[in-house]
Amino acid sequence: MMISSQEKPRGLFNMSRKSNRTFTAPEVSSVPNTTGGVTKVSRHPAFGQIRVTRPSGFTNLCGSEMTHQHYIALEINRAEIHRDTGYDSFYPRKSIIEVIMSESQWASVISSIGMGAGTPCTLRSVVGVVMAELPPPTPPSETFQEEMNRTLDALRKDLMLVAEALEGPLAKTKVAALQRQVQNCADRLESNATHVADLFVEHMEETTAKAKAEVDGYVNEMVKRKGLEALMGAPIKSPVLLQPHVDEEESK
Repeated sequence: MMISSQEKPRGLFNMSRKSNRTFTAPEVSSVPNTTGGVTKVSRHPAFGQIRVTRPSGFTNLCGSEMTHQHYIALEINRAEIHRDTGYDSFYPRKSIIEVIMSESQWASVISSIGMGAGTPCTLRSVVGVVMAELPPPTPPSETFQEEMNRTLDALRKDLMLVAEALEGPLAKTKVAALQRQVQNCADRLESNATHVADLFVEHMEETTAKAKAEVDGYVNEMVKRKGLEALMGAPIKSPVLLQPHVDEEESK
């Protein structure tokens, strides 16, 4: 059923201004319920339902350098409304998308609304299609080591060219040019090495902050579990905080 927006608005939340937009009313059907009555089921393409949970199970996350045992899952589903005995109940139907993220990423999502380009997350499924798993993260020390090696290798090549130029007679102009090349290598070594070191320190500070967020989330989860244990009178298996990455060669 198509309803023109130019009709007289009804209800508190209807648009008060006229426009050329059209609106589609929900499709309503009646379904017998278990009490012998009838439940009215409303469906609409725009009906959705969002759910946030904290699953457990070792997984690797986009934008995280750790393997996580518990994390945050956010799922958006299509939904329908059941009207029964005077109240509405919302029921999720087909899944549209599910994303997972670490505790620190979740904290970033809810604390940086409208800021920056967004927070990294891991796609778990899109319209029912399950995404491939991510491989174990590369230790940050290896990444910084590779960057430093590339910098030093470039400088080594330049110094080898200077060494080759020193063979044979040297004119004053050639000596001056070689001095400039050596000075350039020294400046690059100082600036590049300092830059990589600064990035490493900054990265470690960020990693520490993320680890603190993971610990806070873990502590909150443990408090809830202990409360459930007290209510149920039975112990609940505690989750592992973080799973360190172990190289397969080292583990042999």
